[in-house]
Amino acid sequence: MKNIRYLVLAAVAVLFATAAQAQEFGVKATIPFAFVANNHTYPAGSYVLANLRSSSDLLLMRGTGEIKSTVTLMPHQCVSMKIEGSKLVFHRVGDTYFLYRVWSQGSTYGREFTESKQEIQLASNTTKVQDVVVAANPIQ
Repeated sequence: MKNIRYLVLAAVAVLFATAAQAQEFGVKATIPFAFVANNHTYPAGSYVLANLRSSSDLLLMRGTGEIKSTVTLMPHQCVSMKIEGSKLVFHRVGDTYFLYRVWSQGSTYGREFTESKQEIQLASNTTKVQDVVVAANPIQ
């Protein structure tokens, strides 16, 4: 009976630690080109990407400055073998940029977006897909 109690307490501690990590996720970046996220094109400018409430599944992307758009994105979690700095990674297919990954400083966990039908179609018509990295700043 004691073993079960300790197992339950350990599981609860892991859940709280995961939730705390999810709440800390957030970056701010100035993106110098128009890009596609959630099948919509967004203009170049400054954006904040952060967890929506305490959910680890949803990110809120909010334009800052002259860009006033706000959208909810649904990435999935990805893992790196090393601790990453804050950055956004885009797939460049021809002249179109697709948001691919978001990393927050000091973590091995990031957020990754599934390739859209548009990206897959463009990639099938070109020989080269490049990763483009945009530096970001962590937010609290």
